[in-house]
Amino acid sequence: MTNLRVVSEEEGLEYAAKFGVRYFEISAKTGDGVAQMFDYISTKVIESMDIIPNFIQKSRKSFLLATSERRKNQPKSGGCCK
Repeated sequence: MTNLRVVSEEEGLEYAAKFGVRYFEISAKTGDGVAQMFDYISTKVIESMDIIPNFIQKSRKSFLLATSERRKNQPKSGGCCK
C-alpha cells in the first residue's frame, strides 16, 4: 500500500513548535502512538486540576501511578512520540 501520510513529520514539528504543544507521531491505520498521546493528555488534564475534592485526590494519585507504571512496562515502539 502506498504511503498515505497527510502531514509530514517536519510540518507536524513546526506546527507543534508554533503553538507550544507536544508533537506526537500517530497512525490512524495501525493505532501506533494513540495510547501514549492519550496517557500524556489525560495526565496533563489531571495534573492541571488545582482544586480537587478530597475524595478525588486518591483516584488522581492512583491514576497517575497507574499511568506511570504502564508507561514503564510498555514496549518502546519505533519513534511514535517525539
